[in-house]
Amino acid sequence: MTMRPDRSFWIQVSIFVGIAALGAGVLIRGLSLSPEQACQQTCSDPGMNPGDSAPPIRGYIGLLAADLTAVEAVKLGFDAHLRGAIVTQLFSGESADRGGLRVRDVILKVDGAEIAGERELASKIASFPIGQKVVLLVQREHGKVELSVRIEPRPNSAH
Repeated sequence: MTMRPDRSFWIQVSIFVGIAALGAGVLIRGLSLSPEQACQQTCSDPGMNPGDSAPPIRGYIGLLAADLTAVEAVKLGFDAHLRGAIVTQLFSGESADRGGLRVRDVILKVDGAEIAGERELASKIASFPIGQKVVLLVQREHGKVELSVRIEPRPNSAH
């Protein structure tokens, strides 16, 4: 005789899966899903075989950024009220690098949406489908520039 878990068991498992997934940078919509339902929503790919790992689902462009503070803005010669995400590191050969971004560029907008800081930038980039091209409005020392980058799958290993 097989015992079927009750509803409270699935809620606890769902919350654990949701928290673990969030910690790994994967967002599962809604924490009230059973693990099977969560996998169906995040792992379904017509080309996948049983046992394959889930494909990357978060967008990535290959950079590290930080919030631009008023002090940093002034140091760089910008107005103290300028807000955005300052590029602190580019990963060679990744989309941001190929698209022409530079260290110390300040990303102000992604596809027309204003970016207040690093978290908003990461969230916005992650929300686009893999393969989509997006336009970044960037502040450089001599003015603003628009650059186009392609959203890529986040690599499995950290840089």
